[in-house]
Amino acid sequence: MRMNLAPVMSIALLCAACGGGKPSVNLQAEGEKVRALDEKWVKAIADKNLDKVMSVYGADAVFLQPNQPIKSGPELKKAWDDLLKAPGLALSFTPTSINLSDDGSLAYDIGSYQFAIDDPKAGHIQDHGKYLVVWRRNEGDWRVVADSFSSDVPMPPPPGPEAAGKPSAAEAAKPAAADTKPVAPAAPEKK
Repeated sequence: MRMNLAPVMSIALLCAACGGGKPSVNLQAEGEKVRALDEKWVKAIADKNLDKVMSVYGADAVFLQPNQPIKSGPELKKAWDDLLKAPGLALSFTPTSINLSDDGSLAYDIGSYQFAIDDPKAGHIQDHGKYLVVWRRNEGDWRVVADSFSSDVPMPPPPGPEAAGKPSAAEAAKPAAADTKPVAPAAPEKK
């Protein structure tokens, strides 16, 4: 007995062309999961809960703060611990877009943040800016692999030379009264 394999081969080729039976990922649902994790992250910061803040990070995550070396592992945890202990800390962020790779294994989250602390030396400091966070999905769970932000607030001008104890250009051009010595009155003539 001979079997006609044409229908079986047609179905096999159709399945292969459609992705080989690989389950598809609902990108919108995965994006909403990332958005929900952002909300939980902001709440953990407001609650000053270091363990919950760190739970969003993957084991190989990197933290890219302005004017700081890259932090990962224990340095990343210490950076958050120090920040959560800052007096008057207020930090929130809101994603403006969450984009996923076609296979749903990576996402990046772009948004804005608001930040404030009470610094003992500088007083109340406020900042706002933008951020970029890269997430990776592993076995259904999303974890941050890269976290970066930058301020929209202009940097203050560098201190002038007078701040370093040096005269400014205008002061240096003035004749220095302190460098001149008073002339002693002439001695009276002897007669």
